[in-house]
Amino acid sequence: MERLSRSVVKQCSQRRGKMIEIEAEDKPLWCIFLHLTRFDNIMQKIMKVPYKISVLLYCFDEEDRILLLHRNREPNKGLWSPCGGKLKTEIGESPYGCAVRELREETGMSVDFKDLHLAGIVSEESYEGSTHWLMFLFEVKKKFSALPSPHSEGIFCFFEKKDLETISVPETDRKYIWPLFFKYRNGFFAVHSRVNEKNEIDWILEEGRSQ
Repeated sequence: MERLSRSVVKQCSQRRGKMIEIEAEDKPLWCIFLHLTRFDNIMQKIMKVPYKISVLLYCFDEEDRILLLHRNREPNKGLWSPCGGKLKTEIGESPYGCAVRELREETGMSVDFKDLHLAGIVSEESYEGSTHWLMFLFEVKKKFSALPSPHSEGIFCFFEKKDLETISVPETDRKYIWPLFFKYRNGFFAVHSRVNEKNEIDWILEEGRSQ
């Protein structure tokens, strides 16, 4: 079996927040496995996990009702969530530029950078074991006067804040992101999620700033 350099071994052997020191420059890979309790832990470290960057758009109408999209595609297929999309990293698109583009493409509304407020940043470490996500959450200050037309991604609807407790939204949105958004609305928050040693998701508030 192939041999790993010391630097790679140290990166691959981090488990449960504690670094396991392994002097393994001359040891075969099977020796390293003896120091770990789960094979998939080391494989996840060895294999490159993609990092995806996206924006979410928090839109409201003149009555402060929330505009949500009932998604007919993954992620969050069949659930109500804010519209948005992934950055075109291949052209160096900025989060603000992506927000302007996605809003126009999905709702037909045209805005400028000044119409956007960066409400928060959400980073998810190894979401569902396959992808890291970095999400920029923008509140659109320009209000909607009518419901946008159906889109290839799904259909839109306006909801009251209290409806978030009963409609089908992603559970992490219901428990963490929506409460943080409203708590720090007009300010800023940053939160990071990761899986702990009990295979549960920890949400770590890295910054929370009111207006």
